[in-house]
Amino acid sequence: MGNLLTWWALPIMSLSVANPASETARERDAESGGGFGLVGLRERAAAIGGTVWADTTPGYFWLYAQLPMTSSAAVTP
Repeated sequence: MGNLLTWWALPIMSLSVANPASETARERDAESGGGFGLVGLRERAAAIGGTVWADTTPGYFWLYAQLPMTSSAAVTP
């Protein structure tokens, strides 16, 4: 089970997510070169003026995001 922390100082909302990283997941990602999920998240965040980045620490995978909380950030599909 992961942990989610959110905070905001208008006009920016920040998120951080920490998920336990299993040895199996790290081995799979090392062999495959990872996936496309982070690329898609970064593209979607950038489309509304935000950023997404990831990091690892011993035993955890971290995902961070900063997203604008303004009406101009709304994107219609």
